[in-house]
Amino acid sequence: MVDGKLIGAAIGAVTLIFAMATNSTTDNFRLDINGAKIEVGIWMLAQTSDPKDDPAKPRYCDQTESNSKCRTGNKDDDCCIALRDKCNTLKTFAVFSAFAAAGSIAGFVMPPIGMGAAAFNALCNLILFSVTASLVNGKYYKTEFSELNKDADCGFNKFRASASSDSTTTAGAGLALCVISFILCIVQIVMYKSASASVSPA
Repeated sequence: MVDGKLIGAAIGAVTLIFAMATNSTTDNFRLDINGAKIEVGIWMLAQTSDPKDDPAKPRYCDQTESNSKCRTGNKDDDCCIALRDKCNTLKTFAVFSAFAAAGSIAGFVMPPIGMGAAAFNALCNLILFSVTASLVNGKYYKTEFSELNKDADCGFNKFRASASSDSTTTAGAGLALCVISFILCIVQIVMYKSASASVSPA
């Protein structure tokens, strides 16, 4: 007979590893600005165009530290605020996801606790996926070469685009980890639920 608690705990251990990888990778999404390739993670970012590039550096949510448009008198612009809030949201729920994944392993002893933690972890991964997708697909400007404004999608698509420059944004491995973790959390919940049902009194 399949041991739902054992499988659930094993899945919890895998999602914990994925959560730690999501927090530590620089490959949440990728920017290519005029040939300069940058990998952006939740906590770190790194330029990868050249093997001699500097190692990974901290990613600051304060846009005046990392964003020239927000640094030059636009720090209170709606998009600068939105990008800061999205960055803080990613960091917060990435940490929550790791703790929830660790807590879900407790379902080996108490399945209901594992189910609750796994459900919260699934929610965290859904939020991480949604926010990252908005950064990848959302345009940085309202129109092709206009300034920041409240009608923009406030992502990194067309980041620093101008008449003489170009940029592309693509999803990275971190986004894939969120999708896989979400699916695993659903399976984990099912395993713990079946384990709870098997020990319930008739």
